[in-house]
Amino acid sequence: MRVLVTREELVARVESLGHAALFCELIRVEPLGDEPVDARGYDWLVVTSRNGAHELGRRGVTANRIAAIGPATAEALRSHGLRVYLVAATHTQEGLREALPEGTVARGAAEGGRQGGLEAGFLPPFRALELGQQVP
Repeated sequence: MRVLVTREELVARVESLGHAALFCELIRVEPLGDEPVDARGYDWLVVTSRNGAHELGRRGVTANRIAAIGPATAEALRSHGLRVYLVAATHTQEGLREALPEGTVARGAAEGGRQGGLEAGFLPPFRALELGQQVP
């Protein structure tokens, strides 16, 4: 079976399952800065993507507590030595908002973070560039 894979780190896993993996990168992450992120002025730093987690890990971050939208984002944060205090049971911005304690002052770190139900200060750590490739 041929499987189209859009994330390079998944190619080996697909091949290990006996499939032919065809890698086609559709987006590329472009960092929007190099300076460390200081989120200590907020109760929570809310991270809504693996890409955002890796970018925060690259830059360095100081936060009171970190919340992740789901287990993959939490694992990406932990891979950089960051402690995750909360992982939303429902992996949406709304689910994450509902999981945070009432009255929370949060800082969101993800592209498009203002589009869902999360009310927070916003820090875009990266920009996703569409590569416009044709899928083979």
